[in-house]
Amino acid sequence: MNPELSPVPNCDDYLSRLNDAQRQAVTHGTGVPAGGADSSPLLVIAGAGSGKTNTLAHRVAHLIALGADPRRILLLTFSRRASVEMTRRVERICKTVLGDRTGPLADALTWAGTFHSIGARLLREYAQQISTDPAFSIHDREDSADLMNLIRHDLGFSKTEKRFPGKGTCLAIYSRVVTLDRNYRSTKPILDAANAVIGEAAERFTKDLWTERASEEKPRLVTIWDDTAQANYIADRVLEEREAGTPMKQQAVLFRASHHSGTLEVELTRRNIPFVKFGGLKFLDSAHVKDVLALLRFAQNPRDRIAGFRVLQLLPGVGPGSARRVLDTMGESAHPFEALKDVKAPQRSGEAWVGFVNMLTAFGSHQVGWPGEIAAVRYWYEPHLERLHEDVATRLADLVQLEQIAGGYPSREKFLTELTLDPPDATSDQAGVPLLDEDYLILSTIHSAKEQEWKNVFVMNAVDGCIPSDLATGEQDDIEEERRLLYVAMTRAKDSLDIMVPQRFYVHGQHSRGDRHVYASRTRFIDRDMLPLFEAVSWPVVKPEEQARQEAVKSVRIDMAARLRGMWS
Repeated sequence: MNPELSPVPNCDDYLSRLNDAQRQAVTHGTGVPAGGADSSPLLVIAGAGSGKTNTLAHRVAHLIALGADPRRILLLTFSRRASVEMTRRVERICKTVLGDRTGPLADALTWAGTFHSIGARLLREYAQQISTDPAFSIHDREDSADLMNLIRHDLGFSKTEKRFPGKGTCLAIYSRVVTLDRNYRSTKPILDAANAVIGEAAERFTKDLWTERASEEKPRLVTIWDDTAQANYIADRVLEEREAGTPMKQQAVLFRASHHSGTLEVELTRRNIPFVKFGGLKFLDSAHVKDVLALLRFAQNPRDRIAGFRVLQLLPGVGPGSARRVLDTMGESAHPFEALKDVKAPQRSGEAWVGFVNMLTAFGSHQVGWPGEIAAVRYWYEPHLERLHEDVATRLADLVQLEQIAGGYPSREKFLTELTLDPPDATSDQAGVPLLDEDYLILSTIHSAKEQEWKNVFVMNAVDGCIPSDLATGEQDDIEEERRLLYVAMTRAKDSLDIMVPQRFYVHGQHSRGDRHVYASRTRFIDRDMLPLFEAVSWPVVKPEEQARQEAVKSVRIDMAARLRGMWS
């Protein structure tokens, strides 16, 4: 950044929308010579809904407006969606300040992206300097684990662990801290409850959030009988809110694990309430999508043994041993695809082997081009899909979607990199019923709900065993992560928050009409002292006429013993 930054017209206008803490973060170090008192690195600790995106966008726009070269600004985010939104906001702010000069400057913001994509870009650009092939493959978590196991097995190494510096060490590199603790999203009662939940955390860096959004409506802690009652309550409330003017897109149901929403999905379908579900099975985790991507990765990098090992075993008659022999032969050659043509076809592979070799050699010689290659892969894969999998129609729909996604990328390498580092959330058989309306309810895992917000939020299964998950209570760090997840879920809500507490859960593996069940206790993260922060609701509410009927039934007394004796007298 140029330390001799010039003043900007209308500076007060575009910074006037920021609060004091946001303005400190945006203007930090500008106009101060290197080594000055205010030119040190800055750590901004920002709570949920405190304007993180807005602050960062203003910071970048402020630097550009002061004369900084946008090509020398690095803007990193965790998701591609956040990166796109951040860049758009920078452009809008720059347009306000710079007018017609905005276009060339904003377009020069070439180093904006996710941590992973920028890291991958740097590795490819400087691959030769670090003795790496620029065509290296990027594996997802599952393939990376497979590769590690393969290497450990080949070399006989055992797992070793290296301690990463603690949080205190990392924080020590910053000499100044700005905290963004004003929340612009949620009402005060929702924030009070959320602050109480996160206030019990063993470690936290943010202060309690505050807001000027007053409300008399507390978040509701809803006690219901079971999962079916939970689904009925949510469906009723969603429809009530829609009739009151809140679109279903402004309402969301959040849950810890994807399978928690099963009963609700059935109820929504029965009532013809359209919904879209995010989270659960990742798009790239489905076997058919991984097959197609593995073939593309193998075409991009024929020395990718994990991709090659998977692809070769798609062919009939090719097992692990045959696949390894083919890969060894290719690995020993300076021209792997040429070596592949000379490999003797494995027994029982038939014509499938010829088609496979011809396709890969065509890709290697760039005869097809992008994105035509993915269409060719889908055409080649379809008969194998029908042979290997059921529900072919659903899986084919995923591959068509994958092909459409591929059309938005300039090259095979860019497509594989971005899709692996920032994958879509869900596959079609996990995304709910088809949209019957342009308005629909949002169902989402809490993980997939990060960076999102809705007017009304319902949090399912706030009981021990679900939040926290019974699989995440072994270590204190795991429990604290579960607490943060509940906090994330609560702070997605703007105006209305319902936290559901089912009392019993039916045991799996019994007859469909079986009644074996277990009782659940309210999540440990909402303790007794926090209850005044919530409105206690029991559902369903017994209507007065039903109450009268029940009292009338209780008043009736029948002498069954006398009646039975009368039957035999």
